[in-house]
Amino acid sequence: MKNTKTIFRTTALVASFSLLVSCFHSVEKKEFNTDLSKQDVMQRLDNQYYKAYGLHADLLASDSFEEGSEIYKELQEEVNETDNTEEFYEDAAYANAYFTKAVQKAESKKELVKPILEARINAVRAGAQDYEDTREALEEVDDDVIAFSENFSKTLNPETFAGLQKDYLSVEADAVKRTQLNLVYNVLDQVEEKDAEDLAPKTYNSTIQSLKTAENAIARNVRNMDAYSDEVLRAKKSAVLLQDVIGVITSKESDVAEDVALDIVKKDRKLMDYNSRISQMDAELESANTVMSSLSMEVAMNENTISTLKSKEAREKQVKEVIASFSDKEANVVTKGNDVVIQVTAFNFPFNSSELPSGADKLIAKVSESAEKLKADKVLVQGHADSTGDQAYNEKLSEKRAETVAKALRDQTDISIDTEAVGERSPIIGNDIKDKRAMNRRVDIILKDVMAL
Repeated sequence: MKNTKTIFRTTALVASFSLLVSCFHSVEKKEFNTDLSKQDVMQRLDNQYYKAYGLHADLLASDSFEEGSEIYKELQEEVNETDNTEEFYEDAAYANAYFTKAVQKAESKKELVKPILEARINAVRAGAQDYEDTREALEEVDDDVIAFSENFSKTLNPETFAGLQKDYLSVEADAVKRTQLNLVYNVLDQVEEKDAEDLAPKTYNSTIQSLKTAENAIARNVRNMDAYSDEVLRAKKSAVLLQDVIGVITSKESDVAEDVALDIVKKDRKLMDYNSRISQMDAELESANTVMSSLSMEVAMNENTISTLKSKEAREKQVKEVIASFSDKEANVVTKGNDVVIQVTAFNFPFNSSELPSGADKLIAKVSESAEKLKADKVLVQGHADSTGDQAYNEKLSEKRAETVAKALRDQTDISIDTEAVGERSPIIGNDIKDKRAMNRRVDIILKDVMAL
């Protein structure tokens, strides 16, 4: 009796805790099929996550996306654990619901703010995430977009709309400046610590002037490198000259005038030396700067690659399971490109008939289950006929057969189903074989793009 009470109390406590946890969620669970393994569930959540991220749900539906992402990251750590299975599926159902909601919200808004999103993409491509200052600027604009995102489904104030787009364009310009003039900025940081403005004011001011000119050239032609490359090179040469002049001045025990230092540098260096040094310094800076960003990118790419490989492997396994589930008497199932083709053999249509033969319901249900399992977005039913009679009539008859099967499938699933009349054009056996040509009075059911990731 004591054990029974303990079990009852424990069960009640777990139920109460589950109810309490569910109260904290703002969505209803979107549960996965209980037949799926933890790995299969994670593969589907991977797809949901990257789909949401690709739609900019992190900006357009940030609350739902962040809620889903938080649970998703926890599940990644728990997927290989053997305990807490019930809790895992419970959390996965909530993550799925949040990502689904995020996708729906993002899809409803993305076209309305397409110019803003394109401006952000261009800023990222320009390298905004590679430097601390531009990364912070990008995040600030992202925060503004998130703050206004609820109004994106309505009429957004034109000034606000233009302002957000302009802010991303500004970040893009700053990222291009940082990328193209990184050498100059680094040299200035170094020589300013050595009082360059006081030790070599003419060379220092000349470098600042060249820098500003290059920045302005970039600002006017952000995506046209040919229009600003000369000014950028001029600024780099000026920066290298300044670095060398300060090097001469600070290396001497006694004070050296700026003009004297300039003469020394110009005698020791040739123009080609500057070009060579600029290339070397650019390469060193790019290498140093890329190390950190490439590490984070490599992690992300590895995660994406692993996720994609896992998804592909899991999908191929599912397709093989579907193929194996049909006997030869039910259907011939093959893959064709990204499609799975189910050539029905379990039943053929009677001569001059489009009525579904008796006993066909069982196979229709099995096809529907297969489409659901493979997450097919679209199914195509192709109707066929033998060559007996008029060709045009057979075309219409094959369309009716396709529609009959499509209707039966629609009663089983919400997946989009199209039909196609093939008529007598694609026989699987010669129509001149009288006792076999009934095999041509058939349907082929194609699960579209289920192999694509």
